Amino acid sequence: MRTHFGWDETDTIDFMVNCVLEESQELKESLNESEAAFKAELADVLMYVLSICYDRGYDVETIINNKIAEVMKREY
Repeated sequence: MRTHFGWDETDTIDFMVNCVLEESQELKESLNESEAAFKAELADVLMYVLSICYDRGYDVETIINNKIAEVMKREY
């Protein structure tokens, strides 16, 4: 989709991080709406986050597993 619309050439990381913030707020607000609305907002957040990972060349599974390993070392 990003390639189709040319967004992969114009979106900056800063822009997409700001979009994650905005879409996260919309996700929170959608808790009071339908399940479909919540899923749609969740998809928006995920698409921006995954786009950031793609543009930075991050392996999603690796960064998640690294974070899990870090959290597992903590004492709660």
